[in-house]
Amino acid sequence: MLSAHSNEKVDLLNIVSTTYARELDTPSAEPLSKFLRRFLTTELLPFEAKQVEQDVINYEPFRVAETEHADSHL
Repeated sequence: MLSAHSNEKVDLLNIVSTTYARELDTPSAEPLSKFLRRFLTTELLPFEAKQVEQDVINYEPFRVAETEHADSHL
């Protein structure tokens, strides 16, 4: 989601929001769901790196113990 705005990115985010609608409605996925909605509704967003890191650190691609390059994913 933190890449340059493009039609491909919007298409992929729309697919994620449609395919995983139930999963995104769970309390544990609330930060991810919030970012997804914001990226689909606006192109320019305030970016607070520390807040984003705190919100996404619990997801598998960003966990050091489970993913080899978790630090570079962040």
